[in-house]
Amino acid sequence: MTTFATPLLSQAVQRIRAGSLRAAQSASSPDLVSLAMGEPGFDTPPAIRLAALECGYAHYAHYAHYAHPHGDPELREALAAQLSAAGALEFKIDDVLLTHGGTGGLSAAILADLCAATGTIVLADEAYAELVYTDEPFTSALDVPHLAERTVYCQTFSKAYAMTGWRLVYLAGPTELLAAAARIHATIAGPLNAATQRAALTAVVTAAAAVQEMHDEYRIRRDLIVDRLDGIDGRHLAAPDGAFYAFPRYDHGLVAIDMVAHLRAHSVAVRLGSEFGPAGEHCLRLSFAGDRDAITTGIERLRGGLADLAHPQEARA
Repeated sequence: MTTFATPLLSQAVQRIRAGSLRAAQSASSPDLVSLAMGEPGFDTPPAIRLAALECGYAHYAHYAHYAHPHGDPELREALAAQLSAAGALEFKIDDVLLTHGGTGGLSAAILADLCAATGTIVLADEAYAELVYTDEPFTSALDVPHLAERTVYCQTFSKAYAMTGWRLVYLAGPTELLAAAARIHATIAGPLNAATQRAALTAVVTAAAAVQEMHDEYRIRRDLIVDRLDGIDGRHLAAPDGAFYAFPRYDHGLVAIDMVAHLRAHSVAVRLGSEFGPAGEHCLRLSFAGDRDAITTGIERLRGGLADLAHPQEARA
């Protein structure tokens, strides 16, 4: 039997692995409620899924070859029109680039030589722009006129349209910057799946009502998790203004990585705040992307876990 030696990991990979606090978290199950999810708790709207299915039927006739390296022209045209209508800047089709997920988009946009030649570039990752719960409108980097010539806007279909598994992102910005990003993306990733882009076009053109419906439900779930957390001793929380996460701080001396393990023993999964930087120590990230029952049950289990730390004998009794 042939055996293979384990390849040596580079120093960079070893350093990242040693310093990473992010651990895989299970989805909810009969024995575990997950408040750790980082994606929408909704299925992709039916019209978008149907568009992908219909494109699949037509695949051999129309979509059997490589898609345009900058992305589906109709989709790019629709995105340029949407961006132009939303703010003060005017976008053309050549100002939009479709990429493989957020990492692909951000990687394509980060060009040291180009940055040195043109000055500081603003890279605006606004994935949660549609999920804002305040009375004040969200202010995009695209709404700042004097940044217009140096802003690369990065937007995903994952959050607002509940399309995380479709792995689709677009960049928008000055033509010169987008052309450079497109060259990098074409080299490291190549064209996107054609059917996915046709589904995304349906999302842009038809899914505004579905996006608003999900937004309204997230607001209800935000209020629910804030209400359920209220009154838990040693817990401090400012109601989140957007996205679908609460980030409470707790007073107990247990560090976040141990607190997550302790709460998991109480059948609730959460993320440790220190995953998101040193200032997140003694904080937890709780998702309210899941349904209302999961939020209610998960917070009650969290309450029990914290009570067990404060008064261990009483909690067991």
